[in-house]
Amino acid sequence: MNGLDGKVALISGAARGIGGETARLMATAGASIHPGVIQTDMGEQTFVARVQRSGSNDTARVRQTVTETVPWGRLGVPLDIAKGILFLASDDADYMNGAGLIVDIGYVAA
Repeated sequence: MNGLDGKVALISGAARGIGGETARLMATAGASIHPGVIQTDMGEQTFVARVQRSGSNDTARVRQTVTETVPWGRLGVPLDIAKGILFLASDDADYMNGAGLIVDIGYVAA
């Protein structure tokens, strides 16, 4: 982690994937990543929960509905989040601190 020189990112909702200790270390600098629905086990749990709340059992339909609501028409993949992390860890983000980087393909803005 010494290559980050204090620039770090807290991966909201994905800390389990990078390990708790790494997430805690990265959180100290204040920059954070806020992912949209990502095609992972955790993302699948989001669809299952939405299906259960709706009283349906059609996870594929809920997934399709969510996919259609995002501007680019696709769900995120772990690489999308990794690119945000790499940006925050790069020299290009050396003046960013205390910022939240939303990586959700425009879902919040839509």
